[in-house]
Formats: sequence, structure tokens, C-alpha cells
Amino acid sequence: MLSFGEYLFFEMRTGEGLALVGEDNNTFFVLFENNLEFQQALINYDYDKISEHIFGVIELRDNQMYQTMEVDAVWARKGYGPLMYLIALKSVGSYGLTASRVQVSAGAKEIWRNFYEGVGKKFINAIPLGAKHHEEGYLNYKYVLKVPYDIGPMLMRGKVALRDKHGEKRNALMEAAAMVLRQKLGDL
Repeated sequence: MLSFGEYLFFEMRTGEGLALVGEDNNTFFVLFENNLEFQQALINYDYDKISEHIFGVIELRDNQMYQTMEVDAVWARKGYGPLMYLIALKSVGSYGLTASRVQVSAGAKEIWRNFYEGVGKKFINAIPLGAKHHEEGYLNYKYVLKVPYDIGPMLMRGKVALRDKHGEKRNALMEAAAMVLRQKLGDL
């Protein structure tokens, strides 16, 4: 298992061959693996099998009070959380990303802490919000990428994997991802 820093470095360089799809408004992203079994599950609308190929899901919302995007919900397989946050950070650009004001899991806190004071701070600028929503000070910041991160190859792999005439594959994946996210959050 890679450490946070090793993983962050590895993912920023390779994208590991995974595919990515996002909503047009850049508020919902799904990271997945594309293979023959996944394609068959899409054709058959087998949501359980589709879900087995999902590596992470992140949903964002606009936090107009602090002029930033906020993580509304996130789930990732062990080790893929930092990548999901990098995808979100890339998508929001200079508008920035902040933790949920409501609830932040222990795993998510560790990622935010690494962005603030750990290895991740090499890649991220922390900007104070002037908020006091969390006792952990690093959760009261918005974060902006300071090192370019290209999600283009993952998005292209996603576009190729989900190509069909009527967008049915994409819809099936997005429905499965929404179900996975709600189920995993319900399990917490």
C-alpha cells in the first residue's frame, strides 16, 4: 500500500489507466475501470456488476457563502480518496474546494490534513475562509491546486468507454454511481 504522498505523486503522473466521467456542471464525478466485464454489465443494466468497477464517486455543491465548491459527498475504494479530491480540485480550478460544513469522515479529514500540513501541501494552496465550522482548523480552508494536474486522459478513456448512440451506458454508470454513493454513506 502506498503512503498518501507516494500515491498522490503516482496518480499525478499516471492516472493509472482508470476512466473518468463527470456531469456537465462539474459537480459529480465517477472514477471507474473499463474492461469487458464492465461493458457487459452496462449492456445488461446489471447495476451490481457495474458497481464492482467503480473506484470512486465525488459530488460537489456550490458554497456561495464562501465563494468555493464544497464536498457534498464522497466515497472511494481504499487508497483512491486522494485521487477523487484531486479530480475535484482540478475541476473547480481557482474557485477552490472546501470540506463539507456538515460532516467529514475520519478518512476525509486525513486527506484534508495532508493537503494542509503533509506531503499534499506541495501541490495545494490553503486559503483561510474565516469559518469556524470545524474544530480542526485545516477543515476551515479552501484549497486550490498549485501544480497542474491533467485529468484529460482519464476523461478521454471515460468518453471512449461510454460511447453509444443514445447515452445509455453513461446513464447506467451514473445511476449505479449514485446508488453506490448513497449506500456507502448510509453505511457510515
